[in-house]
Amino acid sequence: MDLVGNTYKYWHRERDRASYSHLINLCLGLDCSVFVGAGLSVHAGYPTFSQLIDYLADQTKIADDTLTKIDDLSLRVKEIKKIINENGDDFYSILYRRFDDGHFPLKKTTELLENFIQIPFKSFVTTNYDSCIEDVAATQNKGFSNDEIQVFPFVNASNLEARRLYHIHGKIVQENVEKSSQSLILTADDFEKAYSADSPLPNFLSSFLDVHNVVFIGFALEERTLFDILELYKKRKNFILGYPIDPPKNPPTKFALLPIERNNIDPKLPEEERKNYLAYIEEKDRRIETEYDVIILRYLASSSYSEMEAIIKNIYSQIKASTIKVNPDLTETGVPI
Repeated sequence: MDLVGNTYKYWHRERDRASYSHLINLCLGLDCSVFVGAGLSVHAGYPTFSQLIDYLADQTKIADDTLTKIDDLSLRVKEIKKIINENGDDFYSILYRRFDDGHFPLKKTTELLENFIQIPFKSFVTTNYDSCIEDVAATQNKGFSNDEIQVFPFVNASNLEARRLYHIHGKIVQENVEKSSQSLILTADDFEKAYSADSPLPNFLSSFLDVHNVVFIGFALEERTLFDILELYKKRKNFILGYPIDPPKNPPTKFALLPIERNNIDPKLPEEERKNYLAYIEEKDRRIETEYDVIILRYLASSSYSEMEAIIKNIYSQIKASTIKVNPDLTETGVPI
């Protein structure tokens, strides 16, 4: 069975195609969970973390030079919040407007998200603040009950085999912005508190990563807190595999779908420039795979990242085709004849 399908042209390297087939096989076996970043819901009009910071800075008329000297994004938010409070404004009211379709053209659903939610991931973990995943799931008859959604700080590692949705950095609830916004992990202080030894989050993530095959989608995979968790996961995995008493035959695998920018490898660019970019990509992938035990899948991406939509659609089509093959009494939509 050809699992790569019409996505063959999107993969940069042969090893990416092989890893993609491995990933789909895990999905077909109902043995893969997903870790979702803002890159997925951005197609519905929601912001990435950096875009959210730009919006907050713009709304408060903060001078560019005030923030450009601060490299860490969470430190930037901390500074923005301090300035807004000093001006007597409501930080969270300003923040909420970016997630309100009355102020921004947000889509209730997209084809990408509809295909994504049909993939039978065991569980969903997201750092996004919006309710995009559960909203789309409800429209596709794949909804989550209240008991199946956990929002920081109320995340726990009980019953990890159950299908659940975990908002590990909090979630904005439109009906109660004032209260729900307090759950958001935004500033450097928030991150330090949420990932401290006193918080349930590190223990949850450790337990989750120890037992689940996971694919990271919609991430730049540059978050320091995430790398710290992955580094500890790898150490625990190596410890278990190195023990002489019946180590697991199939330890969990981690994947990450990351882009390689087509405009940076354009044949019209100087050869040295293209070589330097590809060398940077290879070195970054080598470091992540070596230090954090994450398999990188590089897809060739245009400026709109539309290729991600085709890849998600292909994964879903492979699942659908397999379901119909196993049970020929189903229609293409999975409905009994």
